[in-house]
Amino acid sequence: MSDNTVSKFFSEFAGAVADRSGTPVTFVLAVALVVVWAPSGPFFGYSEN
Repeated sequence: MSDNTVSKFFSEFAGAVADRSGTPVTFVLAVALVVVWAPSGPFFGYSEN
């Protein structure tokens, strides 16, 4: 792969990730993940491992 091909692939990949990460669905999924994760602290004894 030439540098130009890698650069073009990365630009397209980064653009696609940015398009998807900025949607309301992604935000709701992130909030839901935090809501599920936060109360799991006592279950795991607040372990950092």
